Amino acid sequence: MFNFEFSSILEKHDSSLGWFYVVFVPEQFIIEFGDEKSPRVKALFNQKHESHISVKCRNEERYMVINKTIRKKLNLQLGDLVDIKLEKEVSE
Repeated sequence: MFNFEFSSILEKHDSSLGWFYVVFVPEQFIIEFGDEKSPRVKALFNQKHESHISVKCRNEERYMVINKTIRKKLNLQLGDLVDIKLEKEVSE
């Protein structure tokens, strides 16, 4: 059951390792899922593609890297709005 929903713009992020595409996660995510450094979640993108992914953290920002496979499957381009539903994964 997905219990956290939001929309975010697909952005290009530069780092010392190169660049990659990300969607930023609202601050409320920290309240909903706790302050774990890189929590694993099940994400549903645009009601079409489900993926198991981690939410990364840089300073106070939280984001998810959207890889080429996901972008291609959903036909996402830089600047597109992405609808996202998240469910925290719990280890058994």
